Amino acid sequence: MTERSRIDLPDNLISGERIEAARRAKKLSRRALADLIGCSEEWLRLIEKGNRKLDRLSTLFKIAEVLEVEELSEFLNVPVNIPLPRAEAGYSGVVNALLHLRRPPGEKAPGVPRLCGYLSVAWDLWQRSPRRYTETRRNLPGLLLMAEASADHAAPQDVAASADSLTQIYRLFSAFLRKCGQYDLALVASDRALIHARHSADPLTTAAAYGGLAEVLIRLGRPTLARELCLETIERVDALAGQETRTVSVTGACYLTAALACAAAGDRPLTERMLEHARERGERLGTDRNDLRSAFGPTDVDLHAVRIHAYLGQYGQAVKLGESLEVEHLFARERQARHFIALAIAHASSHNATAAVFALQKAARICPEELRYDLMARQAISLLHMQSNALIRREVRDIARLARPDS
Repeated sequence: MTERSRIDLPDNLISGERIEAARRAKKLSRRALADLIGCSEEWLRLIEKGNRKLDRLSTLFKIAEVLEVEELSEFLNVPVNIPLPRAEAGYSGVVNALLHLRRPPGEKAPGVPRLCGYLSVAWDLWQRSPRRYTETRRNLPGLLLMAEASADHAAPQDVAASADSLTQIYRLFSAFLRKCGQYDLALVASDRALIHARHSADPLTTAAAYGGLAEVLIRLGRPTLARELCLETIERVDALAGQETRTVSVTGACYLTAALACAAAGDRPLTERMLEHARERGERLGTDRNDLRSAFGPTDVDLHAVRIHAYLGQYGQAVKLGESLEVEHLFARERQARHFIALAIAHASSHNATAAVFALQKAARICPEELRYDLMARQAISLLHMQSNALIRREVRDIARLARPDS
């Protein structure tokens, strides 16, 4: 299959002037934006002045991500009929709980076993529910209150377990806020997870917390730091915990995060090397696991490879690998939905709009809320609008409606 890494669009479709306006609105210099997306300042100047065509979709995605532009349509010279608003409604309660925690008078502290049960349910909802954002948004504030109360009243023998519980809660805060695009607040939550992880008796708890921090750093435009953090974590945990199954699983997940960091930095050879390290650990496990809520296994390695290929513009490779995968058995519903979203990007970028719509419809059936929050989903919908295929216009409109925050 012929691989396409460039987008075949009219010369005047992408507006360099709008890119420049978005950059100035974020108070970024041209040099700063060029460094963050891995291009030269002169190349960016030519794009902004309309003297050069932007023909790499992966670069357009990087610009949109750095400038926090949710819809590619904001960079177009033509209007898009169906706007896709930013999906941010309703998480203010989570933010208030994170930044302004107030314990009600007389709050009864649950025992550690009971709290662990609540935590298990909360993580199951986040990973498996088709309404995972709604459920998690509702549960997080109260869960944090209970965990703080439990930690305040913990017996000496329960201190480490209480620290572990708080680590898991703040990791869940970070994951939720990161998916909502609140990267600065996700960084706060990740930092708190690490503070509590250091009081846990399990080094893998700390490793998983570092993995979450690395994912936030990627979104904040610090992929090199994220990669170094992952590799240091792997080296430290390997030395401490050996080849125990959970160690292989958690460090394998760190390698996948390192691969995402390398892709964000535009380093393809190093991306492939990180994926190979992850694949070796996945083969060692031989099955898909969810240790410390860090989903990892052979299938998860391939899922990340599909997403990375799509991000780097290797659409042929993404489609070939993605279409061969069976994901229905995966524990995390979110993983299944994101797989089809990555396939939709690859198909749409290869001008196979029908296959892209079919993939997004599959994602919507698995986890409709993911279309509202996943950046690549909104980019896929914007790309389908740009192609203006009359045969699938109605289907695209229906999918776009699902992606609206009030749907």
